[in-house]
Amino acid sequence: MLSMHGWAQTHDPKKCSTFDRYKQTLAPGIDLKVAEARPDLQTSVLSPSKHFRIHFDTTGANAPAMVTAQGARIEGTALQYVDTVAKIFDSVWTAEVTTYGFAAPPSDGLEGGGSEYDVYIQDRGPNNFGQTMWDDTAPLPGETTPPRFTSFISIDNDFGAGFRTIGMPGAMSTAAHEFQHAIQIGTAGLWNDDLCFYEMCAESMEPTVFPSSKDYVNDISTYFRNIENISLYTPYTLYAGYERAIWGIFLMKRHGTTVMREIWETIATVRPVQAMKTVLERKGYTLQNEFSEFCTWNYFTGPRADSVDYYPDAKLFPVVNVRDRETLGANPVVFQYACKGFGVNYLEVRQLTDTATFIISNVNTSDALGSQSNSYGYQLRVAATELSGTTQLPNRMYAAFTVPDPANWKYTPMVESRPVLAEATGCYPNPYTPSAFQQLRISLTAEQALQPTQTLSVYSSSYDCVFAGSVRRDPLTNAPYAVWDGKTTNGDYLASGVYLYVITAGGTSVKGKFAVRR
Repeated sequence: MLSMHGWAQTHDPKKCSTFDRYKQTLAPGIDLKVAEARPDLQTSVLSPSKHFRIHFDTTGANAPAMVTAQGARIEGTALQYVDTVAKIFDSVWTAEVTTYGFAAPPSDGLEGGGSEYDVYIQDRGPNNFGQTMWDDTAPLPGETTPPRFTSFISIDNDFGAGFRTIGMPGAMSTAAHEFQHAIQIGTAGLWNDDLCFYEMCAESMEPTVFPSSKDYVNDISTYFRNIENISLYTPYTLYAGYERAIWGIFLMKRHGTTVMREIWETIATVRPVQAMKTVLERKGYTLQNEFSEFCTWNYFTGPRADSVDYYPDAKLFPVVNVRDRETLGANPVVFQYACKGFGVNYLEVRQLTDTATFIISNVNTSDALGSQSNSYGYQLRVAATELSGTTQLPNRMYAAFTVPDPANWKYTPMVESRPVLAEATGCYPNPYTPSAFQQLRISLTAEQALQPTQTLSVYSSSYDCVFAGSVRRDPLTNAPYAVWDGKTTNGDYLASGVYLYVITAGGTSVKGKFAVRR
């Protein structure tokens, strides 16, 4: 499904610029919807928290109604619908402002009848979930770059027949999404060249605020099925950004929901890519390494889903699109392709009953900072026998990845759905939750246990070293275990994910794998 949301700007002061949340199958090149004027509806009520003023009609085409599971309107339920929507928006405020720590959107004064945030309930038409709108001629006083704006939200009056997500689940996903836009443009400001990032993050808030709401799966399926064509920074004019909401979900699963708040606080002074880079580096990670890890996570969906170590809804996602599949015979297989900056290719090679998957991602930071989404060439050779420059994989294949600028690339071979470095696990607890009260214990061989020190190296599943240093013996029992506190070289606890370790002592090494669950 190709999902598009329209964005338009107008200089008529009676109208507002808008994030349109269209969730429907549309042809590429459809005209974007022009923003509407602030609606004039019959009445309004305050939400229980008094954070929101809900505007609605009691009669006529805009009158709200609850619907059946099939989307049919239920007569006499207008007030029930309004009451439910008000409570949903209060829940969103509690999540995004109170719990996650986002600053509340600024008040528009007495526009709409009071200082509360205004939500308008209207008949928006089939599958037209909602909009966040503002007057782009009236930024908040004293602003330079980027400008900030007050805003209001319009949502559908029933989410009934014609919607892909019917009833209150549709209202829930819309409320979480649109209120995040209100926060973005009201507190961080509007970078017009980075609109896809606004949509990406707003959509990622839907399952974060309401885990039971699965509407977002319809959009991210577009990314998984076209993953070799969509850079993380593909412009809004080509893809709206909804399909890349999985990146925001990944960041929050890895680093907690506060990472999104930190990014948006930083966007108030720099563009989104630089803001992400800054925040991740502050935590001891890099944008390049996190994108590579993200590409590995995206492999574990559908029948390969792992909802513990990766995405909670992974079973609902399609498998990533494999760009090319080849069967290995006597002659080597040679792939020569181009990959977009912060894009990824998945390649597959089969030999009898063995299969190797190669995850190849370009992490050219200059390209990302410039939002260029250029393409860069690479070569991958896979052979049944050793060739010059190749490395043997556990399934008896040999592979070599060649590029002129290796620092801008990440290359991860997978055999039997595991990175090739992973071997038998000899550590506990596993999964592991790093904290001041829980250490990771890693088994030593008898020879290693006799050595005075042991050296530990920990890698993400994309082979980026996150820790390297000495570890200590179990202080309580002196048992044959090395003990580690789960902190990166920079002193931060590991984010959620799967990690590989190599422990070396006395000239021998032991390798293994463990999962971190935060």
